[in-house]
Amino acid sequence: MKERKLKEDYGLQTQIDEKGREKQVPVYRGEWFILKEKSSKSALYSLIPGSLLFLIPLIIYLFGASPSTYCLYVLIPAIAALLPAVYLAGGLFRMYGAPSPMTKLRKETGIGRVLRSSFGCMLLTGAALAGDLIFLLLNSDARNGEWACACLFLLSFAGILMVFVRSRKIWHGIEPVRKEDRPVVPADAEKP
Repeated sequence: MKERKLKEDYGLQTQIDEKGREKQVPVYRGEWFILKEKSSKSALYSLIPGSLLFLIPLIIYLFGASPSTYCLYVLIPAIAALLPAVYLAGGLFRMYGAPSPMTKLRKETGIGRVLRSSFGCMLLTGAALAGDLIFLLLNSDARNGEWACACLFLLSFAGILMVFVRSRKIWHGIEPVRKEDRPVVPADAEKP
């Protein structure tokens, strides 16, 4: 599906190799994008604290001995929030090596993946927080130790909200490069 969407961004160019033979090489001719920020590494470093603030309390909750860890409407969203977190980590790794002018594919697999994954993590963590609050309201005998778990979910939700807001700001700070400034690079120079 991604290949169909990006099909018109690539073209063929004839080049002569070392032996003097002509061969056609794929060339990226699509839009190039540049960050308004100084570098992609500074954008990445601004997302790491929120990611850690999301992940550490969630893992502490999952390995803790809380009564709500046995409740399915709390546990399932908490575990499911780790699935988009894997894609979030993948997007952060793609942002680390992003070149200064980046292709549409690099933009989508870097900051685009971080933006979508953080939204999914935010929804699932919010569902787990709501489930934990419902568990607190329904079980009066479990309230003593359960407030700490609700605070862990609240910290985790605040962390992923920070990542979402910051990645949205980075996404809107990406500008297309003017046509006359666009480089023409062989398609194999940047591997997805």
